[in-house]
Amino acid sequence: MRTQPRLKVFQPAELQVGGTATRVHVLDLSELGALMHGRVDLDPGKQVTLHCCGWSRSASIAWAASGRFGLRFKLALTAAQVAAVTTVLAKA
Repeated sequence: MRTQPRLKVFQPAELQVGGTATRVHVLDLSELGALMHGRVDLDPGKQVTLHCCGWSRSASIAWAASGRFGLRFKLALTAAQVAAVTTVLAKA
């Protein structure tokens, strides 16, 4: 069960898995996690790093199916980091 509301976005980002970086899209975002879309084959529990809008955050894969996957951040995003995504979208 989610404890925080998610902000719907469509923001390009980069997902680092080991030494490989892949382009992905953030579909929704909260301080604790994100819904993602991308062409990556990930198993739940896999450790990754998300790079988006000038910030980076370590996360684990919560679930994955049909090109979508959920991230659970190891440390919560700050309100400023969440706001950075909406600021980028507003300028687009």
